[in-house]
Amino acid sequence: MFAFLNGKILSEEKAKISPADRGFLLGDGLFETMRSYSGKIFALEEHIERLFSSAKVFSLEIGYSEKELAQACDELLDANKLKDARIRITVSRGEFKGELGLGCQSPSTVLITTKPLAERKSGEERLKLKKANFSLSEDYFFAKHKIVSYLPYLFAYDYARKNGADDAVLFSCQGFLLEASRANLFLVKDEVLKTPSLELPLLAGITRKKILEIARKLGIKVEEGKYRESELVEADGVFLTNSVIELVPVLSYEGKIYSDKKAQELIKKLQDAYHQLVCPQF
Repeated sequence: MFAFLNGKILSEEKAKISPADRGFLLGDGLFETMRSYSGKIFALEEHIERLFSSAKVFSLEIGYSEKELAQACDELLDANKLKDARIRITVSRGEFKGELGLGCQSPSTVLITTKPLAERKSGEERLKLKKANFSLSEDYFFAKHKIVSYLPYLFAYDYARKNGADDAVLFSCQGFLLEASRANLFLVKDEVLKTPSLELPLLAGITRKKILEIARKLGIKVEEGKYRESELVEADGVFLTNSVIELVPVLSYEGKIYSDKKAQELIKKLQDAYHQLVCPQF
């Protein structure tokens, strides 16, 4: 496989990053993960726009224009002869030279990698969720950015997996529902689609945005708000979204099984509409 590293497409074996890289030493970097369908990266421009928006917040000079970075992603996909793939852009502040401040600018490290994805599943996959073993403060604004220092979310995910679940659900310190460790979260209650508000510490997911747009076009009532654990337990249906897993229904949360027929039909309707959006020939 080939990778894009600092302007060059080269074999992954030759893609070497400095041991002094700030992304490795300090977690000083950002990333975006995307998915391609039939050789075309879905919502590429939106992902790159989000990356640049976060880079501005953290004073990180990427060193490429949005157009150049998008072109590099397409070229790497072609170089690897991939059609259906996962694409990740990782950007760090470059080599650490003794200055901890964010204003210290070395040439950035820009790495793009791709990974082939298996054929689309039948849609019968359903996930088990467990409550995470820690909470996030209401002002944890880092949750709104794809930062490479991902350890809190890995900790939550690992806790869920060790306890028989597929993913963990995160809550704020005030008890508000946030998201899963690797995906945005949606509830269905009385045929209303609900998802935690972006006022809370959670990611403004690209797939989240697309699902909300689809739901409104389908005439499904949508709410974005602040929800408690009781509302998750009492929901008729639940599902997770991100760019790689797309939309995956949830089987259970802390042992509560979601089996409402109307909710499952609504989720399947959204799932099919999303598949049509990302891959019209599906």
